[in-house]
Amino acid sequence: MTGLLSTLRVLATAYPGSQPDPQRRLVHEAEELLEFLRGRGPDAADALRHAQVLVQAADLVTRARQHTDPEQTVYAARDRYMANAVGAILEDPSAKIALWAHNGHITKSRHGGAVPALGQHLHSRYGDAYYALGLLFGSGSFRARRIWPGPWSRPRAGAVVSNRIGPARAGAVEVQLATANPGNHLLDLRSAADAPTAVQAWLNGRHGMRSFGAMVPRWTYRFNLSPSSLGEEYDGLAYIAVSSGSRPLPIS
Repeated sequence: MTGLLSTLRVLATAYPGSQPDPQRRLVHEAEELLEFLRGRGPDAADALRHAQVLVQAADLVTRARQHTDPEQTVYAARDRYMANAVGAILEDPSAKIALWAHNGHITKSRHGGAVPALGQHLHSRYGDAYYALGLLFGSGSFRARRIWPGPWSRPRAGAVVSNRIGPARAGAVEVQLATANPGNHLLDLRSAADAPTAVQAWLNGRHGMRSFGAMVPRWTYRFNLSPSSLGEEYDGLAYIAVSSGSRPLPIS
């Protein structure tokens, strides 16, 4: 019990990849609880489910961010676990899901070109039943933690704050969409299968697209662009002209 309490205290403040450990001590301690709950009958079903999540959290905390085999990194495991969570819900044949995540997870391709993304797992399992809708915006604000660039000794990530941003640089996907239609609009890429050659070339080409996640680098986040092949990675694009940052729910 002492080991489990220690594990819970660590996981309460840890984050994926923060404590890489080839010995996987946290994982083994969490698995002890899982083994204890197995076979306890239906009354332990909820506790068993939470214990399984605890094992996954311990796994993510202790995995390395870099590995000679990209499939062994924390990034690969993270998206695999997310896909499995969706799959567990879809075991109910009547279930339907609207899943909101970063475009880097929604994509049907590999996240950062290295590891299978959440969307790639779901597309592989469910085919066209999975519709990858990328979300982009022209200007406005979003909430994220700011990261201190460089090898600073102090904590690199600050509090969640509002980050303002103007229009993207010329040539970015957001600018191209705004040029065609400056208002809010939805672009269904699946319907472009019979589009003219020029449209097909645009869809299959590589374009810079802004990419903001839970953490962004201070000062330079405004200039970040990620290469993207729209036709390969998404089934549709939703463009919002002006974005407003999320508002935290009050703590009750």
